[in-house]
Amino acid sequence: MTDLKLYGYKQYFDELSNIYLNKKLPNKIIFSGRKGIGKCYFVNHFINFILSINEEYSYDSNNNLINQKNKSFNLVKNNSHPNFYKIKKEDGKKNIDISQIRNLYDFVNRSSFNNKLKIVLIEDIENLSINSSNALLKLIEEPNKNVQYFLIHDISKHVIDTIKSRCINYNLILDNNYKKSIIDHYFGQNIYDNLPNDLKNHFLTPGDIISLINLIISLKLDIENFDIETFLNHLIKENIYKNKQVSINSIKILIEMLFSSRYKDSKNENLLKLSRYFNKKFSEVMNFNLDLEIFFLEFKSKIINAK
Repeated sequence: MTDLKLYGYKQYFDELSNIYLNKKLPNKIIFSGRKGIGKCYFVNHFINFILSINEEYSYDSNNNLINQKNKSFNLVKNNSHPNFYKIKKEDGKKNIDISQIRNLYDFVNRSSFNNKLKIVLIEDIENLSINSSNALLKLIEEPNKNVQYFLIHDISKHVIDTIKSRCINYNLILDNNYKKSIIDHYFGQNIYDNLPNDLKNHFLTPGDIISLINLIISLKLDIENFDIETFLNHLIKENIYKNKQVSINSIKILIEMLFSSRYKDSKNENLLKLSRYFNKKFSEVMNFNLDLEIFFLEFKSKIINAK
């Protein structure tokens, strides 16, 4: 569900909205950036800006606010807007399936409601399979000025070059100064100031931190006295990393933070060697789809249990 308030992207939003109002917005845009910075929130706000123009309770561009009484907002939320189509990886599936792209053909080729712009949103295009990527490529190559494509991409993952070459890439970067506002807004209380400095590390995105806090709460651990080593031990011992409650990237960052903290205290050169070893090992696991459990068991044996 889209949050009604957008934080941290005022400059980007104003730039794109002006381009749109001047009728110069490219009709195929990839929004790239780190996972967890709010790319989907940004795009959903921009979509509401477009769809709600000339509607009652239209988008508040000055404050980047969606009015929950707006008709288009509620139609999109209920997946019933005649001029909007969204695709994302289905639960339990490894990729965005080719059948999802084939279903998109019907939407693209039929007449739009009231002759207005049709909008296609595809979340996490890095999840496209080879077949679905090729099917999408054929679709976006067809001339159709009345269809607007917004594609969202986790910049750390690969997307085939032919799709990227057909689109304008828009790279989103979230200023770290907005972390506090986003996290406090999400939890409905002043929680950021009470977090330990480890969790405020600038490598962690707001999405990363929110996932970690939710997991810490579910494990009934003390947030204010958060300890990386205790937390990682829980993740490994209970196999929590397997159920995707927290991103693998967040776990990797926490592992790096643990090495950094230990080296800072001991200045032991062997820790630097072990850090390089496990970084390389982690990359191999991710790149070649190796057994993550073996990696964590080795990490626990050589690092957590061996002090």
